[in-house]
Amino acid sequence: MRVPRYTSPAVAAIAVTLVVAACQGQAPIVEPTATDTPAQTGSKPRLERDRRSGVELIYQTQAVAAVALPGRVVVLESDFEHMHGVEPGSGEVVWRRRVQRDPEGAHTLHVDAFRVLLHAGQTLVIIDARDGRILGRSDDAPPPEELEVMIDDGVCTYAGPCGLQPFDCLTAERRGVYLPARDVVERDGVQACPAPPRPLGRAGADILVRRGPSGPGTEVVAYDVRGQPHWSISVAMADTLDGGVVENLDAAWIWDPASVAVLRASTGQVRWRVPTGFVAEDALVHEDALVVHGRDGGRPVIAAWDLPSGREKWRRRLRRRRVPLLPDDGPGPRSADRARVYEIVDLTTGDSVGRMAAGRDESLWRDADGGFVRTNGDFEELSDRGQIRRQRPYTGGEVLAIGATHIVSKAGADLLFHDRIALRERARLKGGFAVDPTSAQLGPHRVLLRRTEPRGVTMLLLGLEPRSAPSR
Repeated sequence: MRVPRYTSPAVAAIAVTLVVAACQGQAPIVEPTATDTPAQTGSKPRLERDRRSGVELIYQTQAVAAVALPGRVVVLESDFEHMHGVEPGSGEVVWRRRVQRDPEGAHTLHVDAFRVLLHAGQTLVIIDARDGRILGRSDDAPPPEELEVMIDDGVCTYAGPCGLQPFDCLTAERRGVYLPARDVVERDGVQACPAPPRPLGRAGADILVRRGPSGPGTEVVAYDVRGQPHWSISVAMADTLDGGVVENLDAAWIWDPASVAVLRASTGQVRWRVPTGFVAEDALVHEDALVVHGRDGGRPVIAAWDLPSGREKWRRRLRRRRVPLLPDDGPGPRSADRARVYEIVDLTTGDSVGRMAAGRDESLWRDADGGFVRTNGDFEELSDRGQIRRQRPYTGGEVLAIGATHIVSKAGADLLFHDRIALRERARLKGGFAVDPTSAQLGPHRVLLRRTEPRGVTMLLLGLEPRSAPSR
C-alpha cells in the first residue's frame, strides 16, 4: 500500500471543501463493496453538562475528513479506503462502503446536491450520500495539487488558475478537452492568468463557459456533451467578473464593473446589454430579475433589470455607509470593523423594509427561526425588518453558531453552550474543538464539530434540543 500524502492542514483539515450545486438525473450504478468493520471513534470527549442542558453527543469518529449535507454526515475513514454515512437525527451509521484501494495523494471531499465527490490523487469517486451507492468513478483525474474539483451551478470541472477540464457530475467521465486560459502573462517567472475560463451554468445538455478576452470583448462558449462548441459569441465586456444561467428563462447573464448583458442560453444571441451607471460589485438573480449592487461616488446603489426584456424595474441609492442586506446573505456573522447601518431591501420592489445598526464590536446573524440576532455584550433578537423583539445581557464567549435552542461560543480552548431561554451556560466541551464549516447544512438542532490532529480530524455531532424547561 502506498503511503498517502496530505494537503496543508491549514486547508480545513485535509482540505475539506463544501461546494453546493444542483445536478439532476441518474447514472449507472457501480456495485459497491460493503464491510461491517467498525470505524474508529476515539476517546470519550470531555463534555461537561447539567441535566437540563439539552446537549447530547449523537455521534463521534476519528477520520481523514467529513462533510455535512442535509440529512447526512459523510465520513472518509482513517484508512483512506472506506466511507460511511451517518443519519444526523439518531447518529446511526446507515451505510459503509469501501470506495478505493491503494489510496495515494491529497484527499478532498465535495458536495453536489445529494452526492459526495471524493477526489483522491488521480481517482474521483461519486457516491450517493443517501445510501452509499457508487454512481461513478474515474482513475485518470488530475490530482488535487494540480487541479481541484469545482462545482458551479450544476457544472463540474477540474479547475486551476489557468484553465479547467469539465467532467460529468453523474458519471465522472470527462467532457471534451482541457480549456486553457486565452490570456497568460508571466510575472517574476510565474505564469498568471487574469481571466481564466470559468463555467456560467448549464443550458440543457450544454455547458456555458466564459473563456476570457477575445479581441475587444469576452467570449462565451456553449460546449455539448462531447466537449465540442455548440455556439460562441464575443460580448464587448473586457473585464467580465461573473455570471450565471437561468435555464427556464433561456437566459445567460454576465456582468462587469460598468454593464450587464443577457444572452439566449440556447443560441448565444445577445438579448440586451445596458450600462449600470455605477461601479458594479456583485449581481444575483431574484425571481425574473437581475439585481446588481455597487457604488456611485461612495454611495451604495442597487438596481434590478427584467431578465427577458432588459427593462429597468427599479433603482435605489442608499445613504453613505449604508450596506444593503440581501436575501442571499446567508446564515453566519456579518461583523463590521466600524459602525454600519444595514438596509433590508425588498428585491421585488426595491423598497427599504427595515434597517439595523451594527457597531465596531458587534456581529449580526441570521436567526434560525427567522429574523436576526445581534451580539454585542447583549443578546438581541430582531424581527425580519430589524425591530428589536427581545434584548438581554449575555456573558458567553465569542459566538460561533446560533441554533434554534442554543448558542455555541468559544472561550479559550473550550466551547460553551448557552440555552436561548435563560441565556445560562448549560454545557462545556473541552479539547480545542471548532464548528465545522458545513455544520449549518444539518439545521438548527444539530452542530458538527471538528478538531484537527496530526493525521486527520476528530468529529463530534451534538444534538441541541430543549429537553426540559430550564431552572431559573
